[in-house]
Amino acid sequence: MGRLIWSKATLLCVLTISLAFNAGFGTTFAVRTYHHHHQDRKERRGSKGFHKWPDLGLSEEEQAALEAGRKTLFEEMKALRRAATEQHERLADLVTAPEPDRDAISAQLEQAALVQQQIQKRLVEHMLEQRALLAEEHHEQFNEMIRKRLLRSGPRHGGPRRHKREPKGEPPPQPAP
Repeated sequence: MGRLIWSKATLLCVLTISLAFNAGFGTTFAVRTYHHHHQDRKERRGSKGFHKWPDLGLSEEEQAALEAGRKTLFEEMKALRRAATEQHERLADLVTAPEPDRDAISAQLEQAALVQQQIQKRLVEHMLEQRALLAEEHHEQFNEMIRKRLLRSGPRHGGPRRHKREPKGEPPPQPAP
């Protein structure tokens, strides 16, 4: 069998072309994924901002008041989320220390939980403020929408599951007729 011998220039050229194709494919994939993700987010937001108030039949005044409250909340949430991030960074530093201090970790967990609690309290307060801005006839629909959002977001980590998982292995016993 003959041996294929390539010069350094040929190998460099083939390698460069291969890298260019891989970079092109990677860039195309990343751009498509980015646009697909952000297009979905834009559709979820609706045309009037983050909250879409479907089928509530709100007046212009109600919509303007809700939007103003949303903007205020958004600014407050940015500061609270920064504080939460700082708390989690401190916790990460403590946990990954060469000799972790369990008491310091416990205290930091409490601090992080306090910031998370502040976020939750502010969100609930915002919902109550928003409902108070609406005419009485919109309260029931608003409450149902908020109930769905709260139940959808639910506990994220370590909380109860919304759906029971079936154990692996044997199927569950069937009740006797």
